[in-house]
Amino acid sequence: MNYTRTLIRILIGLLVASQADALVHYFKLEAGAQEGCKGPGGDLKIDETAKDPNVCGVFACQNDKGDALIHYCQKPVGFAACDGNGVKTTADWPDCCWLCVREVNCAKNEQEATTEPI
Repeated sequence: MNYTRTLIRILIGLLVASQADALVHYFKLEAGAQEGCKGPGGDLKIDETAKDPNVCGVFACQNDKGDALIHYCQKPVGFAACDGNGVKTTADWPDCCWLCVREVNCAKNEQEATTEPI
């Protein structure tokens, strides 16, 4: 077996993972009607996901008791070299982790959010 190649792949994976700011936390949803969880947009089956409208992330239903995990990005990946730490909450997970955005001042109700592809 080629252990060097495997070791290099593991090291590259760890390097990429260290640059991502994805977080996973426990979240309690209500029990769903059909063996799953009640997500923000309706019932989820076990292992199904639903977008969280408030962050760059998704709810992942774990069981029929409403236990879920929320996977989300706190800020864009480091190697994207974005000017700020804002994330695009309207993009799908995990694409929103890879986009640079200009933050919007909600108090002024400005509509100047733009995305810059990496």
